[in-house]
This record gives sequence, C-alpha cells and structure tokens, in this order.
Amino acid sequence: MLGRLAADPLARQSAFSAVATFVPQLVGLLTIPLLVSRLGDAAYGVWALVGTFIVVFMTLDGGISASAQRFYSLYAATGRGDLAARLTVTLMGAVTAFAALIWALGPWIAGGVLAVTDVPIRYHEDAITLFRHLGLLVGLLLLANVAMGQLRAQGRFGRVALAVALSQSAFVAALVWFGTSLTLANMLTVAIVQLGTLAGCLIAGMGGHLLTLRPRLTGRDQWGEFFGYANRSLVTNLSSLAFLQAGPLFVASFAPIEQVGQYSVAAMLASAIRSLPMFVITPLLNTLTEAFARGGRERMVRLGNRINALWTPGCLGLVLLAATGLWFVVRGFTGETSITPAVAILLTLGNGFNLSTGITTACCRAVGLPGLEARYSVVLTLGILITTAPAALLSGAIGVAVANLVVQAVALAYFARVLRRGLPGLSLGWGHVRWLTVVVSAAAVMALCLPSLALPPRSMVTLLAAGAAVAAGAALYAVLNRRAFRDFRAEGPAVMP
Repeated sequence: MLGRLAADPLARQSAFSAVATFVPQLVGLLTIPLLVSRLGDAAYGVWALVGTFIVVFMTLDGGISASAQRFYSLYAATGRGDLAARLTVTLMGAVTAFAALIWALGPWIAGGVLAVTDVPIRYHEDAITLFRHLGLLVGLLLLANVAMGQLRAQGRFGRVALAVALSQSAFVAALVWFGTSLTLANMLTVAIVQLGTLAGCLIAGMGGHLLTLRPRLTGRDQWGEFFGYANRSLVTNLSSLAFLQAGPLFVASFAPIEQVGQYSVAAMLASAIRSLPMFVITPLLNTLTEAFARGGRERMVRLGNRINALWTPGCLGLVLLAATGLWFVVRGFTGETSITPAVAILLTLGNGFNLSTGITTACCRAVGLPGLEARYSVVLTLGILITTAPAALLSGAIGVAVANLVVQAVALAYFARVLRRGLPGLSLGWGHVRWLTVVVSAAAVMALCLPSLALPPRSMVTLLAAGAAVAAGAALYAVLNRRAFRDFRAEGPAVMP
C-alpha cells in the first residue's frame, strides 16, 4: 500500500503540502518557550505584534499572492508560457514596489505603533528598528509567495516543502547562533535569515522558468483579468484577517504589551488544534462535487449528512478534550503564565463552532451556493470587528477571547438558520454528538492530567505527560464512538458517487 501511495502523484503532492504546512507550525510552537524565556514577556509581545503587522500587509497585497497559483496553472494547461513569463515579471515588480512603499512608511508605522501601545521605553529603539524594516520582511515573503505559486502550478510541491524545511532550519540555526544573548533587535536578523532562505530557495527552484523571462509586463487584458480575480481573493483575505488578527491588534491598543505575546501563544495553540482535521476538506470537496454532478442536490445532501454524522462529533470531541487538557499542556509548554491557559481554552472552544461547519460549507460550494458561506463569513467578521475593541478595552486579552467565543456561537446559529432556507435537508451534524461519551472522555483527560501537577512547569516531561493524557482521552472517545464509524463505512457505498 505504501508503494502505491508513493507512486501516486496526488498522494505525493498531498504529503509534501502537509510538510510545508505543518513544519512551520511545529517549529513555531516548539520555539515559543525559548523566545519567551530569552526575550521576556514584553519584548516577545513586541515581536508578536511585528508578526501581526506582517500578516496585515501580506493580506493587503491586493490578492496577488492568493491568485498567482491559479493563473500559473491556467497558463500551464493552455501552453501559454509567454503569458506566465510576463506574469512573473509583473508580479515581482508589483510586490517589490509594494514592499518599497511599506519601507518608506516605516518611520510613520513605528511612530504610530509606539503612540497607541505601552511598549516599555527600554524597548523603543529596538521596536522602531523592527517596524521600520517591515517592508523588507514583507517583500521577502511576497516574493516567496509568487515563486511558490509558480512551483505549485507546475506540481513542484517537493521543492516547496524543501524550501520551507530549509527556511525553518535557518530560523532555528539563527536562534542557536545568538544563544542566550538573543535580544529583540537580533530578531530582525533572525527573520531576514529565515525569510531570505525561503525566498532564495523558492526562486532558485523556479530557475528554469526564470531563464524564459524578458523585461515585458502583462498586457492590459491579462492584467485586468488577473486583477479582477485577485480583488475577489482580497475580500476573502480581509475576512480571514479580521478573524485571525483583530485580537492581537486590539489587545496591543488597549492592554499591556505583555498580553499581546501571551494572546499570540494561546492563538497559536488554538489554531494548531483547529488545523488538525482540516486537511480532509479539500479531497472531500471533490467527492461532494462529484456526488452533486451525478445525482443532483439530493444525493449531495445525503452524502453531506453522512459525512457530518462523523465529522461533527469527531471535531467537537477533539476540541472539547483538547480544551479540557489545555491548562495542563500550557503549564508544561510556557509555565504558569497569568492568562495564556484561559485564552487558549476560550479560543479553542470558539474555534470548535467554526470547525463544525467545515463539511457544511464545502457542501455549499459543491452545490454552487457559495453565497450561504459568504453570508456566514460576513456576520462572523462584523461580529468580531464590532465586539473585539470594547472587549479589549474592558478586559484585555481575556475579554477578546470571550468575545470571540460568543461571536462564533452567534454566527453558527445564524448559519444554521441560513442553511435551513438555502439548502434544506442539510444538517450541521450536532444531533449526532453523543454528549455522554464526551463527558466521560473529558473526565478521563482531567484525571490523567492531574498527576502532571507534581511535575515542574515549563518542562518537556510535563508537556509530554499532559499531551499523552489528552491523547489517551481522545483514544477513549474514539473507542466509545466506534459504532458511528462502522455505520458510516456500512452506509458509505450507498451514498458515495
């Protein structure tokens, strides 16, 4: 079986894609305790805020990064290498100009950040240096994204995975090089080493394509088509930006800078938990679309309900069991910090509401009704933007996490109402959750985690003990719900396309 998987191009590409996605998350999580201990809470908060600004400017690139792969794939399929070459010249010129603009605005960005945050005076000089060089970091990332789009369109997922692995290795090597003398100012060098390695490796990977380039830009029609598509991508990006980055920005504006770092650690943990089952959405979207093409809406709805009967209990079980053990995991991960465990638990629970819609939103796209998902996204985004600022003002990072949880629940209720009208018969799957098995498994997680309190905080042994307890609870939950999996397998052929 392994031999067949290795010979399957789709399986290989999926594996390389998983590497490119999970390696940065893993390295990021593993290096958080090191950065916090060496930089301190306040300096790490400044660094986390720099990361937030990088994401903001990456999102405001006009949808270029998100659209590159689609057009490279289109030109490859139609044999239009000349258009691909023109697109590369145009995109690299555009992202360089955009990065130069951010560089020019660097002094004003730095001044604005220091004016609205409470960065300690001893970090002002280092913070100014970091924010004045945002343009360089954003430019390296945007160039890397253009190259990544071209390589993925050519099926070169292995080169992308290798470039990501090398850049993360360079990041770790830079941290080792500075050792215990690491400071906030050194993080600029660390970031340049990491992102420079990523951009350099990806651009080198598209070397054959670069040899075809001539100093010619895209024509008006080609650019108009690309820009029209990119604008739609920008709308989606802005929704994701509000969902992921509004919290750190408002916490930085209304709470002590230390809370930015603590919130960011909690958000990374919650995001990592949310991402665990998400890889199955893309292949399942193809299956749902095929079911709709062969049997119409009724067959697709029937298949969606069957998958949701397994997906929703599985996702909610994962979220609730992880939330039960998160306090113990955070204790072993970063030590006994004041707000990180509570924020991580609240954000994880909020993500559970969103995660439960994964298959249902895929069904909406498969049946040709993306507007249902868009309405849900708009309500979610508006709710977060409206509630986050006052929540941060009143209660800091804890208030932001509570607001996120409430908005996610309200948005899910709204989506369920929209779904009943727009796609009747399709269920979100909450009725299939066996809550007694959740309670029993959560109690087991709590009982298994308690002995870790006898171990020292911020310890690998403590972290492994708490993680093993959560894993054991998840295994128990799977055993208690094994009948649902058997039922899905038994009925699957009847509804699969």
